[in-house]
Amino acid sequence: MNELFAGDVADLLTYARHITDKMLEDTTLAKQAAQNNKEQFALGDFSNVFTDTIIEGLDNYQSMAEQVLTKEQTRKGFERLVLDLVYLSLIHISEPTRRTPISYAVFCLK
Repeated sequence: MNELFAGDVADLLTYARHITDKMLEDTTLAKQAAQNNKEQFALGDFSNVFTDTIIEGLDNYQSMAEQVLTKEQTRKGFERLVLDLVYLSLIHISEPTRRTPISYAVFCLK
């Protein structure tokens, strides 16, 4: 992600977490994640909700939001990061019988 964004990596992670948390509030995404694999989930409403959430957060994260909205490569990279975070969170929430928790660190390293 360093090559996509100008600025502090810690700020990027805070921004990604903020966008993820906002997107987790969307009940349509929760339903779609529960019924689809990650690739299918990405083809649903994810991209539209992602863009809407970026725009809604402009006041708090203007510099990063502008990069996401104006640079295609940055948008795609950041969207993939948020896709992973949202999908994993929703799958984890929708599968309360999962015997072992998903490690976000391990998933991101794969």
